[in-house]
Amino acid sequence: MIRLFGFLLFITSGIFIWLGAQDGIAIWQRTSAAEDVIGELLRYDPAPDGAAAPVARFRGSDGRDHDILLPPVRQPKDAVGTPVHLIHPPGRPDLAESGEPVALWAPAAVPVGGGLIAAVFGLALMTSRRRRPEDMPRLPLLLRVGLFAVAFALISVAWSEYTAVVDSLNARPRSRGVVVAVDQGGAPTIRYRTADGVVVDYVETGLPAGSLAPGERVTLAYDKGNPGFARVERFGPIWAGVAAWAVAAGLALTLALFAASLRRGKAAAVEPAPVAEEPAHAVFAAGPDDPAPGERRDPTFGPGR
Repeated sequence: MIRLFGFLLFITSGIFIWLGAQDGIAIWQRTSAAEDVIGELLRYDPAPDGAAAPVARFRGSDGRDHDILLPPVRQPKDAVGTPVHLIHPPGRPDLAESGEPVALWAPAAVPVGGGLIAAVFGLALMTSRRRRPEDMPRLPLLLRVGLFAVAFALISVAWSEYTAVVDSLNARPRSRGVVVAVDQGGAPTIRYRTADGVVVDYVETGLPAGSLAPGERVTLAYDKGNPGFARVERFGPIWAGVAAWAVAAGLALTLALFAASLRRGKAAAVEPAPVAEEPAHAVFAAGPDDPAPGERRDPTFGPGR
């Protein structure tokens, strides 16, 4: 069972490393040719689910001021007027985004880092000596309880992420849009019609460059109060976080259950090998013609002679 668990852990780690590497390559391609600018935090706009969407302003190379909507945050931390590092494709200041390393590389670093750690543990379990759970040392009670606590905490986080995604999908109306143009940086301009009949063109910056082509139709969700705040709905970007937490919770619960199956406190005792006993000699009663103890009889004479 240990080797099987290690094999599954190793395969899962490879999937996460591959997904993170794909995101890392896309981020590197997007940022390698980007221009760096410094703006300032202008205000916080209301966002769905009670979050706040920061708006930053900077002056582009064209001499104009540009307001950029940054990813929503649950709790505003920076004060208005705080300098903000931004990047944008050459000649397209309207496609600026946050240039902070954590914001840029976290989507790729988290799955790669977690995958490497899981790969090390999986390889160690695959190469470990094969032993039955009942023959392995029993883990301390505090450690077993801690493993279950971690597993249930991850399950709670996975469930919270799942409900947040479901609530977000239910809170925003959907529409079908068409890609009308793709700029030099690979960001598509999508045109769609709201439920009120208003035609909206917006630039999608949340997808890798070149992922959409002109004329391609997509499904998107938009904010009723701000139709320009929309996003393309794809299975991977929406459910990747939920899937990652669910896999982590499943692995943690499996590990906790395996730790609980170690019931013995030590390896089975080795019984000593049985000692062979000498066979007992038969004892017969002396007859009337048998010699007395210590007496010698001539073998040429038979009994009574």
